[in-house]
Amino acid sequence: MTIFGKLLVFLILIGGIGMAVAATSIYTQRPTWFEDYKDVGGYDKGNLPRTFKQLAEETDAQTKSAALAGSNWGAQNKALQAAESVRATRYVQMYGKNLDGTRPTATTKGLLDHAHEGNYPGANGGGFLNLVEDSTTKLLNLKPDLTNPATFKQVVVHGPDDQPLKGTDSLLDQFTKDGAEAETQAFLSKKLRAELSVLGTQIVAVQTQIHKQRDIRDQLVIEATYLSAFEVNAILNRDTFTRRRQQLIDRLAPFQAMDKK
Repeated sequence: MTIFGKLLVFLILIGGIGMAVAATSIYTQRPTWFEDYKDVGGYDKGNLPRTFKQLAEETDAQTKSAALAGSNWGAQNKALQAAESVRATRYVQMYGKNLDGTRPTATTKGLLDHAHEGNYPGANGGGFLNLVEDSTTKLLNLKPDLTNPATFKQVVVHGPDDQPLKGTDSLLDQFTKDGAEAETQAFLSKKLRAELSVLGTQIVAVQTQIHKQRDIRDQLVIEATYLSAFEVNAILNRDTFTRRRQQLIDRLAPFQAMDKK
């Protein structure tokens, strides 16, 4: 190693020892630096703090904020638990089941169950209700009062027959029956229309026959009238014409009698 290199190593050693001594001195003298700088405006947010008092104030502020946040969390947690309890209760009232899908009891029924079956208690066989908002909770009142006759018709939905509207199961069953009856009546109507068409054809044929028979009758009456005035003037053919005339008169006699009637 050259003399210059040895000199650099020595200088670095001396500098390192000096920096260590200076750092130790600064650390031991550090408390004297932390004085109150508020009188000169303090330090902006983001700058390094230089006083114990400022650090203490910030710590107190953060502690108070943490305590307030904790208190708010507790209050909100209680409000959430109360809302979840109300939700669970209203879920049972609406669907007749718990949130996990099970029924509290075997006989528990919800609004939807009554809407299917049409047997809401006190609704006189009805299953649909006009739910209104509760003025206190601002939620729909799932248990309306049906004991007041003045508001009964407003709360319970009525059908076109002015009776409480039955449940969907009854309505669907009736709809199915009506559909089957309508189909039966449609086939019956089709059959009757076919029979009516055949009957119309027969009536036309009979009317045609009647018209033809009337024409024949009229012609025969005319011929009978003509022959009634027939006179035989020829002596030689007298017997022949007389017999022929009598035959025709006898033959046409029924038609002449009908004409007189």
